[in-house]
Amino acid sequence: MELEGQIEDIIYQNEINGYTVAEFHTKGDSVIIVGYLPFINGGDSLKIFGKYVTHQEYGEQFKIETFEKMIPQTIDAIAKYLAGGLIKGIGPSTSKKIVDKFRRGNS
Repeated sequence: MELEGQIEDIIYQNEINGYTVAEFHTKGDSVIIVGYLPFINGGDSLKIFGKYVTHQEYGEQFKIETFEKMIPQTIDAIAKYLAGGLIKGIGPSTSKKIVDKFRRGNS
C-alpha cells in the first residue's frame, strides 16, 4: 500500500538507527507511521510504502517498508518544511514571513 503526505510531528526518533514514530498527514486523514526513516524531519513530504498493522498497546499504525522523500508541493507544505528547523536560522517565525511574502506576491 502507498500513502503520500507530510510528517506533521515526530513522536519518537532513534538517532542511531533512524527508527521513527510520527504523525503523518495525508489528504484529509492523519495516521501514525512507524519504521526506519533516517534523515527525516518534521515537515518533510514523503511517499511511503507499507501496510497497516495493529500494535497490541498503541493500536493501528502504518508500518513503513520503504519511502521516498519528495519536494514540498504546496505553500503550506513549504512553510512546514522550512519551520522544521533543518535550515539554520529559519524557524517558525521566519518561515511564516517567507511564505506570507509568496502568498501576497512580490509587491
